[in-house]
Formats: sequence, C-alpha cells, structure tokens
Amino acid sequence: MKKAFLKKNIPYLAFFYLGDIFSHHINSYVGGDLIDRLFQAVIEIETIRLYPSLVPKDLLVGFILAILIKFIIYSKGKNANNIIKSRKRNKMFKWGERKYENSPLATFVRCNKCGYKIRFGISSNGKELVSINLYCYHCRMLEQEEKLPHHKELEKEVFKILKDKFHTDKTEKKKLLDEQKELYDKKNDQLLKKKMIEFENYKFGKISREDFMEIKNQIQESEEENKERIEAIDEELKQAGNIDSLTKEIVEKYIDRIYISGKGIERIEYQ
Repeated sequence: MKKAFLKKNIPYLAFFYLGDIFSHHINSYVGGDLIDRLFQAVIEIETIRLYPSLVPKDLLVGFILAILIKFIIYSKGKNANNIIKSRKRNKMFKWGERKYENSPLATFVRCNKCGYKIRFGISSNGKELVSINLYCYHCRMLEQEEKLPHHKELEKEVFKILKDKFHTDKTEKKKLLDEQKELYDKKNDQLLKKKMIEFENYKFGKISREDFMEIKNQIQESEEENKERIEAIDEELKQAGNIDSLTKEIVEKYIDRIYISGKGIERIEYQ
C-alpha cells in the first residue's frame, strides 16, 4: 500500500523539489520587488542551488506547486474519463439514430399563410409512436396559429394526388412499349432488305450510282430515326414506375414543396 502510494506520488515530489529550489533561488536576491527578483533569477538560472531549502517559505512554494500540478492532472483525467463514458453511452444507446420514423412529408410541407416550414412534432410513450403533431412555429409565435390537418389525412391525400398524376402500371407500359419497339425493329429489317436489293440493282447496272446513293441515304436516315425511337422507348420504360406506397424517396422524386392550411392542401410545387 505504501509502495503504491509512493510510486503514485513520486512525480509530485519532483515538482515539490523544483518549486522549493526555485523559490530559494528567487529569494536569494535582495532589493527590488518580486518581478525584479524573478527576472534576475531567470537570467542567472545557471547559479541555482540544487539541494533543497528548509526555509518554510520555500517549502510552502514547493508544496503549492505540487498540489497545483496534481489538481491539473486530476482534472484532465476526470474529463477524459467522462468523454470515454459518454462515448460508451452513445454506442450503447445509438444516439443520433431516430427511434421512431417521422412522416415522409416532414421536410416538404410549408405553411400557406407565412411560407415557413411546418414542424412535425413526434409524441411517444417511450415504447411506440403515439402521434405526429403538425404546427407552424412562426404563426404560433404571432398567435395566428390554425389547426392543421392530421398527418395521416395529409399523407393519404398526397398519395392519391401522386398516384393519379404519376403512377404507371409498369407491366402494361412495358407491353405497349415492347409492341412499338417490335414494330420499329420490323421496319429496320425491311429497310435492310431494301438496301441489299438496291445494291444488287446498282451492281448489275439497273440503276445509276447517283440513284443508288440517294436511296442509300434515305434508308440510312430512316434507320437512324427508328433507332432514336427505340432508344426513346427504352428510356421511357426505364422512367416508368409504380407508386404503391408513400415513401420519402417517392415524395422527393416528384415534389418540391407542399403548402397547407387548416383547410388542407392549398397547392403543390413539383420537381
């Protein structure tokens, strides 16, 4: 026990010793105030006496220095322990991760009266989400707040609007586009056959080179037009999609802002 105590406090004895001999070094100069003697002691630091002083004043300075250093180290260690404990708590409880999912409309809704963002306040009983309360903080501060629609009703109305406006049955859309694509592929096959026939006619001298080149250019233009139509069909099919549920990704894809009042949705600004 004593060995552990001594081992733990040996560094502070070193600071006690340094404070004691430096205090004696300063007090060995006579005349002037403390600042003058301190300045002179620093200049002539090589003359410092290395064995400890037993003068009470020097002993007190050494003791105060050792206590001060110990207090600083203790404070730093305590702060470090608090940071480590805080990180462990954050890891344990996963701070920063939402426990409850907010409405997919939460970041898109604005007040129609003032234009400020509508807040979606989450209420829970500690185990599950109880409700999401919509309010305009700006209107509340001005005492002009009105009762806003329930978030479920708002989500239902937005979902219906998006489905009516953007929903595409991808299976049916693919069927129609595939039919169009097949038609253009047939046209390309017919143009290729025509090109070969005209080349044979030119080869056997049935048409002139000028006539053949003119027909060839017309066929190439038609082929390029058909190719562009097929690429457009592929892109249209790629963009087609079902809207089967209201998610943040769906809202983000089609909507920029939704303006609401106590009556409900006033207007929607699309992407």
